[in-house]
Amino acid sequence: MPFLDSVESSDAAAMRELRRMASTDTNKFVEVLAHPNLDDGITDQEAKVIAVMSSAYKYTPDSLPVLLDGLDGSGGVYVEERVIQLPLAGETLLAIIRFRNQITASMDYLEHAVRFIEEFISEPFPTNYVALYFGPNPGINIFSHSHIMLESDYDIVGGSWWYLTPQIIAHEIAHYYWDSSSLFWMNEGPAEMLATTTISDNAGTGAPIAPYRSHMHETCSRSTFQTIVELERSAKGTAGELSEEARHCSYSMGERFFLNLYNTLGDTAFRRGFRSLYLKSSGFYGDFRDDSSDTCAGSDLNICHVEAAFKAGASEAAAAQVDEIIARWYGSGH
Repeated sequence: MPFLDSVESSDAAAMRELRRMASTDTNKFVEVLAHPNLDDGITDQEAKVIAVMSSAYKYTPDSLPVLLDGLDGSGGVYVEERVIQLPLAGETLLAIIRFRNQITASMDYLEHAVRFIEEFISEPFPTNYVALYFGPNPGINIFSHSHIMLESDYDIVGGSWWYLTPQIIAHEIAHYYWDSSSLFWMNEGPAEMLATTTISDNAGTGAPIAPYRSHMHETCSRSTFQTIVELERSAKGTAGELSEEARHCSYSMGERFFLNLYNTLGDTAFRRGFRSLYLKSSGFYGDFRDDSSDTCAGSDLNICHVEAAFKAGASEAAAAQVDEIIARWYGSGH
């Protein structure tokens, strides 16, 4: 395979996709590798497109032949690239894969989100290749360790979803840090909070940060869940296994819980606790991190880890604020 002659930033993502395809659908894996455009192996440029193919064949099967046919550069598939230098992670390649021959502000939104979130958490961005794939309206947004897939409507300037594009991109970028808990709200709450913070102008105004996606909060406000612990007991499993009410409340209650901590503790104290919480997780590559500084078991993040992270080194007054917020949103007696 030519793309492995020298290891580029997208190669690991392409290999991850091929391995996933081989383990889930052997026939499709053989079909992909037998495509005429791959007769001479996979080039570095082709690897960038290969890295989004699991979403293509799983969610929009009709788009897979289009992606394969477009590998030869004849048209139909367009790749926009940008290399950036991150303060902590160093050189990072950003790529957007589209079926439209266009350039929008989406790449700027992508770069801003990667830069802001790395700086906010103060830990190196976990990968040196980010692929954003605007699929053919699959009706779902997907985060994968190899890529992000968004509906193509989010890449239409002036379209009905364009106003949400910066927040949606930032939310999915946040999942590079927050995607390892078995609790759905512990993945979606921090990601939604980070996305809202990424696009907020509170640094200039000093105003508290408020939730952004109002429809989720409206749905959740009519739900039967009064606390996160009630949600937690009902919202087990992946997003596809949850009710709409449980999904929306996982985003809404999780975000409002972390925003309450942020607006109460202040930027510096919150970032310190947030980074500590991230370091207690299993991380992007699933490295086991059982933090000996707390009494919480393992690295599957839960409310015990949240309490330990935000109360470590805090003043007595700040620790009391953490207790109050946890009791309000999560529930007392946890």
